[in-house]
Amino acid sequence: MSTPIYAPCGYQVLAPDATTSVGLTVPSGKNVTRCLLSVETADVRIRDDGTNPTSSVGMIIKKDSQPWSYEGDLSALKIISTSGTASVKVLYYAERSLTR
Repeated sequence: MSTPIYAPCGYQVLAPDATTSVGLTVPSGKNVTRCLLSVETADVRIRDDGTNPTSSVGMIIKKDSQPWSYEGDLSALKIISTSGTASVKVLYYAERSLTR
């Protein structure tokens, strides 16, 4: 039986503003499929469906809330601030299997 575990493989700080969405810079060379987002300074909105979020459209993540976990195509994730400039800390994880 194989149990997925995640190995840490990177860190990034983003500063999205309320006018232009930003994407993640996913570490290369590893099977990075998960990240953990911590939002500070201002609320942000995200989308991962190929459409850029706006300051009023997208799923909201409130500043200073619990870190938010995302698993999937990290290159599709786009982030924008709802007002001003936000600070978003990102931890990246690669899946590896542990055989029992």
